Amino acid sequence: MDAFGQHSNRCATWGLILTILVTPAMATAADTPDAGPTVVNAGTGPQQLFVYKFTPGLYAHYQVDLTGTVKTQFDGGNESVLTRMVTQKHFRVVSVDADGSAVLEPMVKQVKMSATFNDLKPIEYDSALKEAAPPQFRDIEATVGRPVVRMTFAANGQLTKVTPLQGAPDQITKSAAIIDPTANFLTVFPKQPIGVGAVWREKFNVQVSAGKGGIAPPVPMQREYTLTKIEDQVATITLKTTTLAPTLPPQAEAQLIQRQLQGTIEFHLERGLLQSHNTRASGQVVEAFGPKTLMQSSLETKEKWISPPEGVQPATLKEIGAVR
Repeated sequence: MDAFGQHSNRCATWGLILTILVTPAMATAADTPDAGPTVVNAGTGPQQLFVYKFTPGLYAHYQVDLTGTVKTQFDGGNESVLTRMVTQKHFRVVSVDADGSAVLEPMVKQVKMSATFNDLKPIEYDSALKEAAPPQFRDIEATVGRPVVRMTFAANGQLTKVTPLQGAPDQITKSAAIIDPTANFLTVFPKQPIGVGAVWREKFNVQVSAGKGGIAPPVPMQREYTLTKIEDQVATITLKTTTLAPTLPPQAEAQLIQRQLQGTIEFHLERGLLQSHNTRASGQVVEAFGPKTLMQSSLETKEKWISPPEGVQPATLKEIGAVR
């Protein structure tokens, strides 16, 4: 393989790992939702309505630990990128309507991250150090420490509107015109009472690149949730995400590995908030970057609710004008 080919493949690998980093926090303008969750089985035993309990001024704090690995085999060499990220974030409830729907203002308070290419020295960024981020992390740096968007949710967690705030990155401003299900950081529940054993599904489309700036047809995907148990006011739900397309080209498969999440969600019924959200995704694609290439990818994310810190709440109490 010549030097140009090696450089192109290396750029492709870095592009994938940056997708892993950005996807949990940012919308992608090409994704479009379906009508909402469909109940396959309402479950047995006592059934109840699952709703979020939003109150004006409420802050919900979470910590997210993410580890991602992308390994690529080429004709004549191997490359790997290991990514680690720890994020402290919260959302503030700006307002609540009579039907329980609410406007939330999410914000990343602090992030510490690193990316290691092969055996080279890691590229690192820690927002707490108040130092400029490396070029690879500049887009993420721009979202730390200030809210960039307000999001409107129904009481069941369904995202209904995205409003960028002044100074929001272009990517968020452009994607606000659509309702992107991958931008939703809440689990969406059915709008009817459910019990243990309930199964519901959420369908959506994902846009993938066709290479050289082209756009491939949207790929239909599905999230399936199962309520497995309720104990001490905590509901445990399993998640499985799959593609519904019968066949896909290797390049599209490579872009979708991190989206095929499986895991476990805990929802605190009395508190009306997510308590934890642990997911993983892994797979490999032959010829992801052309003939004689193999890409292996894994992603694990652990998110948990943490008690509110003592003292004055962050500066997001100040009203920030929305982009009209």
